[in-house]
Amino acid sequence: MVEIIQISDLHYGSNHFRENLMLNVVDYINDSKPDLVMCTGDVTHRGHLDQYQKIKSYFDRINTKILCVVGNHDAKYNGIINFEKFIGPRRSKIVLKDEKLAILGLQSAKDDFSEGELGDEQLSLLINELRNHSGRKKILALHHHLIAVPYAGRTRSTLLDAGEALEIIRMHKVDLVCMGHRHVPHVWTMNGTTFLYCGTSASIKVRANEAPSFNHINMEGDDLEINTISSDDFEKSLLLRRKEEKIEYIRHRKARIDYLVQETYKNEFELRLLDPLKK
Repeated sequence: MVEIIQISDLHYGSNHFRENLMLNVVDYINDSKPDLVMCTGDVTHRGHLDQYQKIKSYFDRINTKILCVVGNHDAKYNGIINFEKFIGPRRSKIVLKDEKLAILGLQSAKDDFSEGELGDEQLSLLINELRNHSGRKKILALHHHLIAVPYAGRTRSTLLDAGEALEIIRMHKVDLVCMGHRHVPHVWTMNGTTFLYCGTSASIKVRANEAPSFNHINMEGDDLEINTISSDDFEKSLLLRRKEEKIEYIRHRKARIDYLVQETYKNEFELRLLDPLKK
């Protein structure tokens, strides 16, 4: 079994960052002893040197491998230079469990832009890497989301070349794609690929009634279980379980669509009160 903990959107340097949440996450990781910690971007808020130095001090307390990708906030003010100095390469690769699982970290962030893009060169590199790992399980990590997330605000900030990326993912049968950016835990499944989104793990910049959280991933063969863990009290919520090709998907939060449906029923009821003959 492979065990991965996904954290994201720490935003060190923001007024929303909370040290107690970050320390909780570090403690949970060290107690769980996963095979890998995957951080899907925005470790800093402005990409400044001092922010990278400080967040690195938290990462140094983690007693396992870390794969981290660049977020749009990390790329501010030429922050990618300091990302590579203190955190790691902008693109990375780790092979786990006797060479049977490949995790590829991609750079979707661009200097001083909130929008994300992989670009033709990186897409070509991705194709070659996936070909090289054709006999392995494959996981991709990037910051920006490829598919819109319900109840997460604007949907137009998906990856600019998401269509090309999704086609490559389909062609090469990627098993899992991990993303951050929208501060909302969510999961989609499409053509055999699971698309996983992480909440903000160490800040209180959440949406609606979300809590700061991270994802705990367990993979064994084709079986997959993903739990969202509260960064505050470690409350566990099952997000997805796939066992023997049967998928159990749990949406533990109310999405915007639920409110829209409720409002539609409410309006229909009010119309019938005004016009009792309306069918």
